[in-house]
Amino acid sequence: MRLPPAAITHPDDLAGLVDHLRTIAARLGGDEFACLTVGTSAEALDALAARMPEVVCVPVAVGVDEARVACGIGIATAASGDDPVRLFDAADRAMYGVKARGKCGFAHA
Repeated sequence: MRLPPAAITHPDDLAGLVDHLRTIAARLGGDEFACLTVGTSAEALDALAARMPEVVCVPVAVGVDEARVACGIGIATAASGDDPVRLFDAADRAMYGVKARGKCGFAHA
């Protein structure tokens, strides 16, 4: 799958990365976001998750210094009838597993 080139300079631009996958990106609060997608293959999800840190973790100038952020992503896939709260919790646990390893990246629940 081919993803759009990195051109995101503001968090609101994250939508540009996920738009083509019938995906909704929303800020949950603080530094946490959720992406909800329908009918997306596992391959496309992995490609999206691999691309997000490249786009989100671009260094930002803060005065004479440079600030960097990390990006931990948890992926959970649903089947018909799955409980949305359990699905979100599974993705959240996967994300915190990535963060616990101290790396940017993604993991499946």
